[in-house]
Amino acid sequence: MNPLKVAEQVASLKGLFKGKGELLILADACIAQRDALIHQTLPSMLDRARVSPLHLLPVQLSRQATQAGTTFLRWRRVDRTAMGVAQWQALLLVPTTPSAVVPTLYQLEHQRILLNAQISLTHALAQLARGTADKLAHAERIYQQRRECVAREAP
Repeated sequence: MNPLKVAEQVASLKGLFKGKGELLILADACIAQRDALIHQTLPSMLDRARVSPLHLLPVQLSRQATQAGTTFLRWRRVDRTAMGVAQWQALLLVPTTPSAVVPTLYQLEHQRILLNAQISLTHALAQLARGTADKLAHAERIYQQRRECVAREAP
């Protein structure tokens, strides 16, 4: 990605956070994007990872749901004894893995990393936006309490 383009996008965020309303809209948009990635992109990637002859390998892509409400793709042994990128790495390096499927496995790992990052980033941004909106609301309540106290004390 072009570093100048990234700098422009970051600079445009300055005007984004004007108040809690915009933050809540951003949070909702991030949650919608995260959910679309989980419910649309993730299943289609799993479908691509389960075609022949990939479905015969001892390590496959699988879903892993988290307590935070997200779902990620993980490499897992078919016998469920181990999970993680180390399983993919071992599968690629073992001589019994057919050379014909190695580029596909690499491409799946590349896509898995990017998809998981997108899910993670949209989730984190939504949490940050909601948390910031909550802090703004709290600050506004305290400010209003102060104004009410001053108004009651005024002659």
